[in-house]
Amino acid sequence: FFTFGGAYLIQYLTGRTVFHFPTPLLILIALAPAIFALKVVFNAHRPVFFKIFEWPRSRYFFLLADYPIRLLLVLIIVWMLWKWIRPAYPFCGLTFQNFEWKPYLILLACMVPLIAFASTRPDFLNTYPKLKNIAFFTSTSSYPWIHRLLFEISYGIDFITIEIFFRGFLILAFAHYMGKDAILPMAAFYCVIHFGKPLPECISSYFGGMLLGILVYKTQTIIGGLIVHLGIAWLMEAGGYIGNVTIKKTINL
Repeated sequence: FFTFGGAYLIQYLTGRTVFHFPTPLLILIALAPAIFALKVVFNAHRPVFFKIFEWPRSRYFFLLADYPIRLLLVLIIVWMLWKWIRPAYPFCGLTFQNFEWKPYLILLACMVPLIAFASTRPDFLNTYPKLKNIAFFTSTSSYPWIHRLLFEISYGIDFITIEIFFRGFLILAFAHYMGKDAILPMAAFYCVIHFGKPLPECISSYFGGMLLGILVYKTQTIIGGLIVHLGIAWLMEAGGYIGNVTIKKTINL
């Protein structure tokens, strides 16, 4: 809230923008960090899985369902707010209108060498792949690759949630009140959620957030950004997996 609301306040005080603060906008600025915080800590569904299944299946199926459930939670809240303010944009940019593949594929291709380099760094390899979070289950599973694939699909759903919230909601819903000036606060907020991750990832998240925010504001669709984000996420998973396997083979030699 300090970062997100502060970014709006700084723009206002420095005269970069002429927008005013109507009551609905103030409510949205206050609610946005709370919605994301709820998404992060929500685990009301956890006891259900641990009651139905025995260990280790209980934890695996909980992790598998966790991201889709959080997506549903965010969608419901954002949809209700969207109905309240009625912005003149497609709901959270979930439309293929004005969407073109080429620029987003170029952006994704530019990320490949950067991810390849990051995959050689210890801090990156300590964080990725997230697949290691289910090693407790796949190490004894009869179908480990199926269970890994299902987890990666579920993991990808979290990035759908991220794009809907940051680019769809924080750009298009807030643009209803202040237009392009919604982009910078969103990018600042987006950078904050990367604190604690590898430093290059944290720094690049701000500029990546700005770029995707501009594209969404211009096109009114998040589909391209979603493709880029999912592509980067799964490339990082692949890079982390290959990097860690390479290190283990080197140590064994």
